[in-house]
Amino acid sequence: MKDQQSTSNKPELELILPAIGQSFRWHQHGYPSELACWHHHPEYELHLITKTYGTMFIGDHISNFEPGNLVLLGPNLPHNWISNDLNKQSITGRDVVLQFNPKTLGIMTHANPAELSEIQPLLNRAARGLLFTGRDLSNVYDLFRKIGELRGFSALLGVYQLLLELSLKEGQALASEQYSPNLDGQTIAWMQRVTTLLMDNISNEIKMSEVAEHFKMTDTNFSRFFKRSAGLNFSEYLRKIRIGKACRLLVDSDWKITVIANECGFRNLSNFNRYFLLETQFTPNNYRTQAKKRTENSYSQLE
Repeated sequence: MKDQQSTSNKPELELILPAIGQSFRWHQHGYPSELACWHHHPEYELHLITKTYGTMFIGDHISNFEPGNLVLLGPNLPHNWISNDLNKQSITGRDVVLQFNPKTLGIMTHANPAELSEIQPLLNRAARGLLFTGRDLSNVYDLFRKIGELRGFSALLGVYQLLLELSLKEGQALASEQYSPNLDGQTIAWMQRVTTLLMDNISNEIKMSEVAEHFKMTDTNFSRFFKRSAGLNFSEYLRKIRIGKACRLLVDSDWKITVIANECGFRNLSNFNRYFLLETQFTPNNYRTQAKKRTENSYSQLE
């Protein structure tokens, strides 16, 4: 199995410094990027994917992402978006990001104006991460991008308006209620290395004992440490990554289901169909049909 040692050197705690005179940070970045790694920070984050497909990791949640996915993250919720194999090509402007501390915006403070109280429930729900999708997000996308062009009080009003718009939408909770992240720096770096190793070998047979040996750990210690770090056991985590890749191939290719199953590490088609239904509530064929329609809608809103 391949291992990219360099990932352990990437930052696990992101230091966010707004520009002088601003109470938030709005920026765009591409992929790969030093910011695109398994990390956390005490600020809230609103994250929009505009290009590429891949797998997102939000706490103990693992799923597929696509253009148009908008995620609101609460403080210190570990996260990462890994784009599919791009043949080592760099993608510019993959992510649009807004990071803020509610207190600097005048929200969730003792002197909180009543007018801002409408936003508090949204921020409370963001502790687990919230995914927003659908056909009614065009105005949100436009406002999110416009904030990057605004300055001064107009920019601050834009952030208020953006959060108010999102507070009117449901959003899908991502991380489980019982998820309690281990934010130790070495653990975060270790999880980044393990995840990279699994993603690089997803088409092959992967045994936990081999991964444990790779990291010079006994099976028992590895299993216990992995569950405590990821919030899932090893087999669940690996299965979710495999199904995530299968979801993408169902949309991006015309490959037969048997070929996709094998490419994602499933040697038994019955097991693949069973686990796919368990993770997505769709059969592979139904997912392919529904996902292609959803992807077309996402692209039309982002244009």
